[in-house]
Amino acid sequence: MSGSGASRSASLQAIVPWNSQLFLAAVKIGPALAAGCTIVVKASEDGPAPLLEFARLVDEAGFPPGVVNIITGFGATCGAALTAHPKVAHIAFTGGAETARHIVRSSAENLASTSLELGGKSPLLVFADADLESAANAQVAGIFAATGQSCVAASRLIIERSVKDRFLEILSAKAEAIRIGSPLSMETEVGPLATERQRRHIGNAGRRVP
Repeated sequence: MSGSGASRSASLQAIVPWNSQLFLAAVKIGPALAAGCTIVVKASEDGPAPLLEFARLVDEAGFPPGVVNIITGFGATCGAALTAHPKVAHIAFTGGAETARHIVRSSAENLASTSLELGGKSPLLVFADADLESAANAQVAGIFAATGQSCVAASRLIIERSVKDRFLEILSAKAEAIRIGSPLSMETEVGPLATERQRRHIGNAGRRVP
C-alpha cells in the first residue's frame, strides 16, 4: 500500500521492525525528504497496521504522489526485491544482524549505500553517588519496556561495587512488583512476546548460556 501513490523513482528505502515502528520510520523519512529524496518504507510483516494507518496520514497531509510510499510483505520476497532494485540508492535498516547481512549482499550488485542500526548489549552504569531509586526505575524501564523486545534494551548492568548489594535489592523488589498479564488490560506492565518465533528464539538463546 502506498501512502501517496506508487513511485518509480524512489532513491531511498527504509526497513523497520514492529517495535517503535512509527518513531523508527520517522527518523528515516525525515532526513530523506529534507534531502529532496523519495522513500519507500517496508513495514514489518509482524505488525504492519500502524504504518498502513500512517500512509493515510501522508495522503491527508497532501504529499505529492510517490514521495512517501508504505509497502508490506515478507523479507525473503518483498524485502529482497526492494534491496536489489537498481533505482534504490540507499537502504536504512533497523533490525537484526542476520537480516542486515542479507541486505548488504542483496544491495551489493547495485552499490547501494546502507545505514544499519542493529542494536546491541546496551549497558546501564550505576555509580556510588547515584540516586539508587531513580537508577533502579531507569533499569526497570530500560529492560522491561516492550517486554524487553527492543534494540536499545538495557540488557547489561554495571554497578559500582560499594552500592551493588543495595542497588540489586531495590531493583529486585521493583522487578517482582511488575504486573504481568494481557496486553489488553490497562493494568498490565509486561505482556507476551510479539510472536511465537521470538519466543523460540529467546528460549534457544537461554539454553545456549553455560
